[in-house]
Amino acid sequence: MEKALAIVDDNQMVVEALRMHLKNVFPELTIKTFSNGKQILKAMSQDLKVDVVIMDGRLLDGDTGPTYAHEIVMNFPDVVVIGFSNERILKEAFLKMVQKNLF
Repeated sequence: MEKALAIVDDNQMVVEALRMHLKNVFPELTIKTFSNGKQILKAMSQDLKVDVVIMDGRLLDGDTGPTYAHEIVMNFPDVVVIGFSNERILKEAFLKMVQKNLF
């Protein structure tokens, strides 16, 4: 079964660097890219199938990565969300979201 991954980041340079690296390491991987959380939520609600979502913590579409990640995990419990940020408060928000969903 083919695996699929989504990258969510509004910085196109980051998206392209991640996409290129992952494609080199995992050439069989299907990679979809989105510039904001609203786009991926809409696509997933319209039957986009992904196994993993890599999401930036600071998105420019009105909400944060942890907020979108929480919505993905609650509505699509089989999807793994990996969050990243250089902002401490967003890193902590991602960790709290994970803790709530594990316990």
